[in-house]
Formats: sequence, C-alpha cells, structure tokens
Amino acid sequence: MKKLFGLILIGIMSMGLLVGCGSSSSINLMDYVTVNYTGVDGNGTAAISVDWVTLEQDLVGDDDGNISQEELEKLADITAFEVTVNYQLDIEEGLSNGDKVTVTVSYDNDIAKEKKIKVSGDSAKFEVSGLMEPVEVDAFDSGVFDTENGIFLNYQGIAPEAYLSIENHCSESNPQYYVTYTTDSEGNLKNGDTITVTASISEQGESMGYVLKETQKTITVEGLDSYVTSLSEL
Repeated sequence: MKKLFGLILIGIMSMGLLVGCGSSSSINLMDYVTVNYTGVDGNGTAAISVDWVTLEQDLVGDDDGNISQEELEKLADITAFEVTVNYQLDIEEGLSNGDKVTVTVSYDNDIAKEKKIKVSGDSAKFEVSGLMEPVEVDAFDSGVFDTENGIFLNYQGIAPEAYLSIENHCSESNPQYYVTYTTDSEGNLKNGDTITVTASISEQGESMGYVLKETQKTITVEGLDSYVTSLSEL
C-alpha cells in the first residue's frame, strides 16, 4: 500500500475531524527515496522507490509507531500536500555501473506553505551499481543450432509447399533454452530458398544476464522431397 494511513484517513474525513496543523513540520523529500537497478551492465534499468510510510510518519511527528488522535488529525490535514509530491528520474534505461542518475521532486509550494511544511531536497544524484556482468550467448552455436536435441529445424511437407518450424529442445541448463527463434518464411519452401532466422532473449534470460552474440543467421533450405513438376524429372 502506497499510503499507510489511507483507510484511516477516510474514516477521519467522514467524521469531520480535519483540523489545521498547529505547528510547522520540516522535511527533506530526498530522505525517502531509493533507486533500484536491474538488468545487465550496459543495458540496465532504474526505478524509483519512495518510502511513503516513513514520510507520513515524519510529517505527523510519529516516533513511537502508535498513532495518536492528534497525529491522525494532522495526517488528514497534510494529505493535501502529500498528493502533490511527484518524483521523477532523468534516465531509466541503458545504464552501466558507475553511471549517475538524478531524481528530482516537485510539489505544490502554496499548499506546503498553507500546511506549514518546510520542504528541502529538490533533487539528488545516485550512482548506478549492482548490475550484472553480461553473459554472451551464441544463439547459432553449431553444437546446438540445427541439431535434434538443441534448436531443431523441423521442415515439414514437400517442396515447393514445405514449411519450417523451429523447436527449442534445449535443457534449462543450456543458455540457448532462453532464446526464441523466428523466421521471415511464410512457407511454400523449396530446396535452395534462403531463410533469415532471428533470435531474441526471453525476459527470464535477460534477468539472468544473458545477451546475444548475434541476432540473425541466414540458412539455405536443402534436403526436401519434391513433387514432380515436369516429365524431365521422371
């Protein structure tokens, strides 16, 4: 839940207990922000995490975890300010360890003054860390690609009406297990035709740090049985 006291606040408002803040509060909005990094070094992503619960507790002066009637009433009053608070990240993708990202925050200054909230911390820089080192995967490794127990090229039908389906028979211990293969072929294949095979890493594979050495390979169709289309072929 983003706001700890949301349901309690609704109850307070329904009872007409809203009162003005009797004293001012001071808050540094950057004290409640962390940036989380996921993915591979060189292509990582960043996302903001805000500790709204602690922010609310600090605004109402709750230091013992037991919310008093006075603190509840104050929370209801400062909600008008809290809903105007908006955090933004300047860079979210394509990150490497050691990069710097900047978090900025905006809020309604007039409401802050009205509620007697002294605000500081308009922005802060964070250093990217913890991204995984990439693990290069050869999607077209000859020991795996076009093999019966690996990436099986399953031609079906008779030329010139054959078609190709690609079946991934790799075990989970094999990095090619996390590769998806597609082709530009629409069928009606015959011997000598060329097909472009495109490889892509699944989201699960990306989360494990896998990156592709190359993404495309051109293959030539061969070995198909053919219909007899002329007397000369008899």
